[in-house]
Amino acid sequence: MHASGETPQRILLLGGGPAVGYGVGTHDLALGGQLTRAIAAATGRGADTEVFARANLSAAGTLPLVTSISPERFDAVVLTIGLQDALAFASTDQWLSEMQSVLTAILSRAKSRTVIFLVAVPPVSHLVALPRISATLLDRSAARLNRALVSLSASNDAVFFVPFTAPSAQDGLHHHGQSTYRLWAQELAKTIGPVMLGRIGRGRPALDEHARQSALDRLNILDTEPEDRFDRITTLAQRYFGAAAAAITLVDRDRQWFKSSRGIAVTETSRSVAMCDYTIRGSQSFVVSDLLEDPRFANAYKVNSGQNFRAYAGFPLESPEGHRIGALCVFDTKPRIFTAEDIVFLRELAYLAQEQLWLGAPAPGELVRGEVTQRPTVRAS
Repeated sequence: MHASGETPQRILLLGGGPAVGYGVGTHDLALGGQLTRAIAAATGRGADTEVFARANLSAAGTLPLVTSISPERFDAVVLTIGLQDALAFASTDQWLSEMQSVLTAILSRAKSRTVIFLVAVPPVSHLVALPRISATLLDRSAARLNRALVSLSASNDAVFFVPFTAPSAQDGLHHHGQSTYRLWAQELAKTIGPVMLGRIGRGRPALDEHARQSALDRLNILDTEPEDRFDRITTLAQRYFGAAAAAITLVDRDRQWFKSSRGIAVTETSRSVAMCDYTIRGSQSFVVSDLLEDPRFANAYKVNSGQNFRAYAGFPLESPEGHRIGALCVFDTKPRIFTAEDIVFLRELAYLAQEQLWLGAPAPGELVRGEVTQRPTVRAS
């Protein structure tokens, strides 16, 4: 899910219960999409959210998912775990141990900028119609687990407890409908938004060149033959932007190699003159409206070569481990302004190219296929 804005934040929504998306057709209408837009509104920045949700997910069942999703790719991880455990009257000590294992797995692999939000287990009676006695007992079970979550959040300054009562829909609105998820997202964003606004603006750390190169080498794609699946993406980029050229580049040790290109006469260039080398230094788009007016590129080969490129826009491509290994980029032969809408489309094409790069690649863990929802949005369970 995506909410437009500058320097989008990457968010992972992981769990069961409220994250699953009961009652609506897509996760964009459910908590994932609503939370994306609520956080963007609260921070004044864009947001991209991936949802990994499964019905009846317990704390014990969450750990295998965590080890397969590369937490280092995200600025924030939002966990909605505990509803199933509350329904099962899980032991507090056992549940606390299982949740600590989940947090340890995330924190051991996440970057220093990543924050974790532990969403409170909502009162069960707010979600399900129950007899009064059952509702009272289950609500007490949820409250007991929430006290454990508060203690977990107090043990690490990168972990935050998010109060959540799952307010019911207003009169006339269908429970578990789009309006309900919007209300829920707005409640969560009251806590999540200010924390992200204060912490995530720090940006990503400098490249770990050794780890980055190792991740690129593991993809086993350098110097391979052209492939239609990549050529279709660069063709679409060139046509959409009406650009002189478009390329999927991989930044190797001392060169920039083109896995696919349209309108470029060479298959690689020196890394020292590659605009994409600048693109991979950050996690967002890199745009130069007039290369000849930028002292970093005025004398670069690709600017003063026979192709006379003058404008550039690129978005980084990442390995499954989260290392920036290349870029999807477009070039033009005259100065131009790339609009916010242009950058959104460039980012979506980059994600498509990234998904193709990952096909068949060794994963950092075994991903549970068919039990998660990723871009593009699919029908909820």
